[in-house]
Amino acid sequence: MKPIVLLLLAMLLLTACTARDHPAQDGSDATRKIDLATDRARASYMVGVDVANDLRPIRDDIDLEIVQQSMRATLSGQKPQLDAKQLDQVRREFTAQLREKRARQAREVAERNRRTGEAFLVANAGKPGVVTTPSGLQYQILRPGSGPHPGASATVSIHYIGRTLEGREFSNTYAAQHPETLPLPRVMPGLAEAMTLMTPGSRYRFWIPGPLAYGEAGRAGDIEPNATLVFDIELLESAGGDRE
Repeated sequence: MKPIVLLLLAMLLLTACTARDHPAQDGSDATRKIDLATDRARASYMVGVDVANDLRPIRDDIDLEIVQQSMRATLSGQKPQLDAKQLDQVRREFTAQLREKRARQAREVAERNRRTGEAFLVANAGKPGVVTTPSGLQYQILRPGSGPHPGASATVSIHYIGRTLEGREFSNTYAAQHPETLPLPRVMPGLAEAMTLMTPGSRYRFWIPGPLAYGEAGRAGDIEPNATLVFDIELLESAGGDRE
């Protein structure tokens, strides 16, 4: 948690943390537009946003009313009901519980995405023009190219659009107006294999199974564990390690 948030969290919780148990009504403080005319007001608003975002991941694992009570007691100088040793033990146990909960949730998401991806790829394999490689990678040629195929050690320059199976775009070099240069030994296995199938000037669509993409780790913030990904790729050029 950010240091500035730690310093001011107590004050904010003393006045605002019971909002969960008292839903906002029209015209209440929670729905009233906030006056942010001064630096202090804007800084206060920023801290409030940070506090909410920091608490959001654990809001279902804590009782905000008890958080408020313990802060009031501590700020008023009362002796804590738990001593330092007990607090440290609770802290370790709570951290372990959260870690296990997050790991369990990640496993559930990974398994769901694995099943969804496998079902999609089975259906997709029967569509005209779709080719499945021995690894499970699928592709369709949108525009042929010419010249040598990149080898496994090549560095390629590409334009691409990356999407999830649901169609959510997570990367687009066309929109950025700048191609990306990738050394194939350093990219995900499915993308490295995909590049070796192309020739300069070609455009392919690839469906990369989760294990050949970001796997069970996913990519923090935008790609779930075991997600099957869709890439439209244009190979601009390749250097080093080309093969015929």
